[in-house]
Amino acid sequence: MNDKNTCGYQIINNSPELLCLFDRQLNVIMASNGVEKLYGFEKQALRGKHISEWFHSDNAGLLRKAIYEGNSTVFDNDFGGKSGLGGTVSWSASWMPEEEVMFCTGRKINTETVAVESDTLHSLEKSIERFEYVTEATTDIIWDWNLETNEVYYSGNIKKSFGHTPGINSGDMRFFAQHVHPDDRERVVLYADPVKYGSMTHWTEKYRFRKANGEYAIVLDKGIVIRDEKGVGIRMIGAMQDITELTNHENQIARQNEKLKEHANKLNTLNTLKDRLIAILAHDLRGPLSSLRGIFDLFQDDNISTHEMLNLIPSVVKN
Repeated sequence: MNDKNTCGYQIINNSPELLCLFDRQLNVIMASNGVEKLYGFEKQALRGKHISEWFHSDNAGLLRKAIYEGNSTVFDNDFGGKSGLGGTVSWSASWMPEEEVMFCTGRKINTETVAVESDTLHSLEKSIERFEYVTEATTDIIWDWNLETNEVYYSGNIKKSFGHTPGINSGDMRFFAQHVHPDDRERVVLYADPVKYGSMTHWTEKYRFRKANGEYAIVLDKGIVIRDEKGVGIRMIGAMQDITELTNHENQIARQNEKLKEHANKLNTLNTLKDRLIAILAHDLRGPLSSLRGIFDLFQDDNISTHEMLNLIPSVVKN
């Protein structure tokens, strides 16, 4: 490889890529056109120079270790060429014992790409942080079904609410199906292919879900299907809410309303009976009251003597 006339030398020397060779003492044997262009140094000027004049001393230590152990290593090297434009190169170095050379290949890191990736990573971290705060702020169980792998993720609230282990449960929604009440299972349980290749976008169901202690909770479950540009479902994300207490409260109110209706019906019946009794009493009293009125009229009649009045009273009362 050290012979300038070898094919390998010509390839390295003329390559536009970042390639270079070091000897055991880490002196530069040769560098490619790509190195010359990037760093702004002539290849002839680099030849024979020690790595410490080019790379950071820590990089030299890594290369010495790779030579000693006979393996490979990677490192980043910040540079500032004669053009004044700096940057970073990611290097991969391998010791070639038969040739007694260290062969290095480099790749310039695009700082703009790194910045974008850093911003993307920061945004992702913020999104994860937001998700964690949301799951802490609500009692809902957030779930995420990967329709391509069938893996289902459940947030930590599944432990708080139902006693089950959070995280990923994989395998055809079996965990979910096993814990849905048997009477609700056929109506509620979903399968990957119909969701993936169907047209459903939103899903809502109310059903019973078995907790770790064997009791059943009443849940309201809502989800949305996320589809790719071809309309194929790739994920389904939703939230499971424990509405057991709310349902029990609603049932209690419904039972109280039924009792109130029964009492109202009884009161209506009693009122009807009361009106009938009053009507009967009024009819029965009408005759005696008429007789009494007649007696009072007789008392006011000056043409009837007291003796005649006394004789008439028994017959009036009898009638």
